[in-house]
Amino acid sequence: MVKINKEERQELCRHAIDEYPNECCGILLGNRKSGSVQKVYRARNVVEIERQNQHFLMNPLELYSVEKEAEKNNMEIVGFYHSHADRPAELSREDCSFMIQGYMYMIVSVMKGICREAKCFMKVNDWSAICEIKGKC
Repeated sequence: MVKINKEERQELCRHAIDEYPNECCGILLGNRKSGSVQKVYRARNVVEIERQNQHFLMNPLELYSVEKEAEKNNMEIVGFYHSHADRPAELSREDCSFMIQGYMYMIVSVMKGICREAKCFMKVNDWSAICEIKGKC
């Protein structure tokens, strides 16, 4: 189960709309054990500009910096998010290939500039079994 408050859900949508028609990406901070997201961090999509409408890439140094800052605030990385522009909030083959067991992966669907839905997924074992996490994504 995912627990994310209304303000952070709205921030996910704002970020996805702000970056539309490109994909946005970011980091979910909170408590992994309880599945709670307390803060959404907007990361910069550093993939080549001509590919940003269907791909994203985070800078590993930015990720490291966010992780250290989260620890100072008694939080941890719970997972990651990105948007799909004019596509549903479903995992692509590429999305699945980058998933790490134990982390949430949230996808926000933006259709024609409007935030439509968000879904959460998690890799549940090393054999690539992936399940959708129900709750208020």
